[in-house]
Amino acid sequence: MLLNEPAHEERQRTNRLKMCTPNNTNHSDSHDHKEPETGKPTKIIFISDSLADPRMSKRIEDFANHGYDTEVYGFDRGIPYTTTTHYRPHIVGDITGCTSYAKRLPVIRCGIKKILATKDAQAIYYIFGLQIAMVFRTLCRHRYIYEEADLVHTYVSNPIKSILERIDKHIIRKSMLTVLTSEGFARYHFGPKTPSNIYLIPNKLQHGILGLPDMAKTRPENGHLRIGFLGGVRYRSIISFAKYALKNHPHVELHFHGRVAAGLQDDFDLLRKSPNCHVHGPFKNPDDLPRIYSGIDLVLSTYDICYENVRFAEPNKLYESIFFRTPIIVSSGTFLADKVHDLGIGYDVNALDESSVDRLLSAITEEELSIKRKAAGQIEKEYATDNNEDFFLWLESL
Repeated sequence: MLLNEPAHEERQRTNRLKMCTPNNTNHSDSHDHKEPETGKPTKIIFISDSLADPRMSKRIEDFANHGYDTEVYGFDRGIPYTTTTHYRPHIVGDITGCTSYAKRLPVIRCGIKKILATKDAQAIYYIFGLQIAMVFRTLCRHRYIYEEADLVHTYVSNPIKSILERIDKHIIRKSMLTVLTSEGFARYHFGPKTPSNIYLIPNKLQHGILGLPDMAKTRPENGHLRIGFLGGVRYRSIISFAKYALKNHPHVELHFHGRVAAGLQDDFDLLRKSPNCHVHGPFKNPDDLPRIYSGIDLVLSTYDICYENVRFAEPNKLYESIFFRTPIIVSSGTFLADKVHDLGIGYDVNALDESSVDRLLSAITEEELSIKRKAAGQIEKEYATDNNEDFFLWLESL
C-alpha cells in the first residue's frame, strides 16, 4: 500500500486491485480438466470445517442469490450453527473430539472422499480454509475456489509454519480463483506482486444496514471521552488498554458491548469496578449498531500484534468506523494501522504499553476527533458495505 496517498486515491487503488482481470494462464494443473465454457456454472459445492462462521453463511447466501445451485458440506465441531433456505449443510464427519490438526486430517480426508464419490466433477468446489484445501488437493484436481479469512498456519512455530506457507501459496496459485478477506494477506504471501487470480472481499457490513435509521451522536453532560468496544473480548490488549485508560484518565469512559472470553473474565471483573467502565452485555448485530455508535466517540480495535494473523488482518471494525463516522483506535505495527492512517479516520497505539496509551489519550482533542469524523464522512457509506456484483461478473467470465 502507498502510505502517503490521499484517502480517495487509496480507495480507487483498492478498487483497481479488486477488479484486476486474470490473464489467460490456467492456474490449475495442465491435466486437471478441460477448459470450462464461459458463463455461470451449474453448481457450487461448498466445503467447510467451520459451519458456524457467519461469513461462510453470508458467502453461500450471496451465491444462491445470484442464481447458483449450491450444496454445502461440513464437519461437526459441536458448535451450533444456523440454517437458511440456502444453507442446510450435510455433515460428513465429526471433529469435536479432535484436539489437534493432525487428528482432524484423517476425519476430513474421509469426509471429502465421501463428497467426491457422489458429485459431478464439472461442478466448482468452494473451499473454506487451509486444512480443507490441503486435503482436497491431495484427493482430486477438480476446479476450486479457495477462500482464506485467517492465516491459521501462522499460529504454529517453524519449520512447520514455513512448510504450511509454501503449501498455502501453492493452493492459491492452483485455484481458479482465491478470495482473501484482507489485502494484508496478499501482502503477507506475495509482497507487491499479487497473482492475478486473487480477489479481495473484505469483512464489510451487510448491505441491508443501509436500511437502518440514522442516529445522531449524543454528547454526555460530563464531557467525557467515550470509547466503545463491540464484540468478544478475546485479546489481552483490550484489557490492557482499558486498564491504563481507566487508571490514568478520569475523563475517559469505556463501554463494552458483547461477551468476554473465560480466560479473561477475572481481569475484566477488576475493570468493571471502575465507575467509568460500563458493561452493556450482548447486542444484536446489525440492529443495535446505530444506537451503540451514537453513544461513543471512538471505537476500540486493538488486537494483539504478537500474532502474525492479527498484523495482516482487516477486521470489520474498520468498516463500522467508516459507516458510523466514528474514529477508530487500532494496534500499531499492523496493516490495519496503515490503512487507518491512509484514510485519516483514527489512531494507532501499543495497547500493551502504559506510556503509549497515556500519550494517545492525552493528545486526543475534540478538534482532532472532528477532523477524523469528517474524513470518515467523506467516504461513501456504500464503500463500507458488501456489494460483490463485480466479483460475480468476474467469476462468470472465467
